Amino acid sequence: MPRTAFAPCTTVLVVHMWRSSLTDEAFHVRCLMLAVAFMTVCAQKSYVFIDIRNRQDQQNYPVTQDSVPDAYAKDIAGVLLSQQDILHGLSAVSARINQDVQSLSNSQGIVLVTVLHGAMIFSADLMRRLYFPFQTDSVAVSSYEGIQSTGSYQVKKEIGHSIFGKDVIVVEDIVDTGGTLDFLIRHIEAKNPASLRTVALLDKVDRRKQQFAHIKADYTCFVIPDVFVIGYGLDYIGHYRGLPFVAVKKD
Repeated sequence: MPRTAFAPCTTVLVVHMWRSSLTDEAFHVRCLMLAVAFMTVCAQKSYVFIDIRNRQDQQNYPVTQDSVPDAYAKDIAGVLLSQQDILHGLSAVSARINQDVQSLSNSQGIVLVTVLHGAMIFSADLMRRLYFPFQTDSVAVSSYEGIQSTGSYQVKKEIGHSIFGKDVIVVEDIVDTGGTLDFLIRHIEAKNPASLRTVALLDKVDRRKQQFAHIKADYTCFVIPDVFVIGYGLDYIGHYRGLPFVAVKKD
């Protein structure tokens, strides 16, 4: 199942209709222009809003007592992404998705699948910025025992509706080793959607395992350093999901 269905490529360049009316030089120039356009579409890369791994102020964002519950403030080393940062990422990624979805003129329906539980806040904010009709659904996958990944993935909650022949957008909170997203892509593609695109709030590319080096979301808000993050849906043993920003947890 092709994962580039939002920007389909054609392998046939129809030139015979206007060949006879052009000089040899003009004909070759026109063919070159078409070839460049063709390769540009086919080489379309995943979209990343911003890579913040080299940002110097990531530990210096002010955390006020009225924005962080006292019980949590002692656990936070610094704020990696402020509420304003997140809004900027949401606006950029949603605009790109809205633009790409315009190519789905023959769509049999779009389904936005939220990966529980980490992506629920990100997904809720994202879907309010999408200006096309879609259904919503969710899926839950786990590979963790406590805070350690076992490397064995299980579907804890299945997608509730048929996605056969539909265009699916999966919303994930974070891509880390790449294993979960790889599992999800294969699991969902087995259900034969017309197309599959993935969206991630965060990507820790420095944590990617070698066998998943090719795995990346089609749309990513932020590439972040290899730190343990909490807030805005991300948790530590079920805590901190309600924080309005993405913070670095103290060791």
